Amino acid sequence: MSAAYIINRFLQLIPVVFGVTLVVFALMYLTPGDPVEVIFAGESGATAEDLERYRRELGLDQPFHIQYLRFVIGLLQGDLGISLVQRQPVRDLLLSRLPATIELTAVAVLVSLIIAIPVGVVSAVQRYSTLDKLGTAGALLGVSMPDFWLGLVLMLLFGIHWGVLPISGRIPWGMEPQHITGLYLVDSVLTGDWPAFRAAVRHLILPAVTLGTSMAALTMRVTRSSMLEVVHQDYMTFARAKGLSGTQVVVRHGLRNALIPTVTVVSLNIGVLLGGNMIVETVFAWPGLGRLVVDSIYNRDYTVVQAAVLVYAVTYVTMNFLADLVYTLLNPKVRL
Repeated sequence: MSAAYIINRFLQLIPVVFGVTLVVFALMYLTPGDPVEVIFAGESGATAEDLERYRRELGLDQPFHIQYLRFVIGLLQGDLGISLVQRQPVRDLLLSRLPATIELTAVAVLVSLIIAIPVGVVSAVQRYSTLDKLGTAGALLGVSMPDFWLGLVLMLLFGIHWGVLPISGRIPWGMEPQHITGLYLVDSVLTGDWPAFRAAVRHLILPAVTLGTSMAALTMRVTRSSMLEVVHQDYMTFARAKGLSGTQVVVRHGLRNALIPTVTVVSLNIGVLLGGNMIVETVFAWPGLGRLVVDSIYNRDYTVVQAAVLVYAVTYVTMNFLADLVYTLLNPKVRL
């Protein structure tokens, strides 16, 4: 991978990110409703003069281009602004919620890969077998089920009917491990707090399975299709002729080449999970970034929504860049 490619991809990142911020800023600006009225909705003593004074303090009385320019200048200085509703720096709000979303996304991706790759490989190697038909049917079912519906079903079964898993929150109150990274699983391992680790795992299971199911279904289908393309290639036949076992042929020669499309799907889905888990976080009362964005949209908290969407945009671009790096590891013929 050349330095010129890295510089070129970085330069491509800049207009993409600022283009996203412009679109989101414009949409929030044009959406009907007044955030100041939402903020003062519960204060019966607030007058029209109070509302107008607060609009001037926040700069909401200025034209669109002035408001956007102030946002961009603050962004270049590392300042994401102040929450209109919570009156706190947006950067602090995002940093306090981001670890929960990262942890949930990482576990969901792990769950999906553990299921999807073995099932996809077996389905391709044993094409049209009973296992292949079951895997295909399961993938179709997984893609068809909405996340919020699956989450509610899992809550009813495992949380309410059988009572074996918690249905909300990230960890019981008072059991939080010592804060190091903000990731409860990592912090509990680093501090040796195994009760907190077990509690965090139990709270992660239902939302992670809910998020990972659709991703596992799509990844399994892509892995199966890719394996079907390589399983009868000449190099696979040559590997068998050398006397390698079936497992060695499939894993060392077939899977490595078949994983290139899978890497693309997984990298894009990680961005989808980080940016699209708002409904799942809301269903499970998960205190992550997605739930913060949903609450901010309801409260018309412009600055929080803009900053969160910026994080999502950077995540998408970064995951695509990392996928390109993985291509070179899986297939040395790929040159960036």
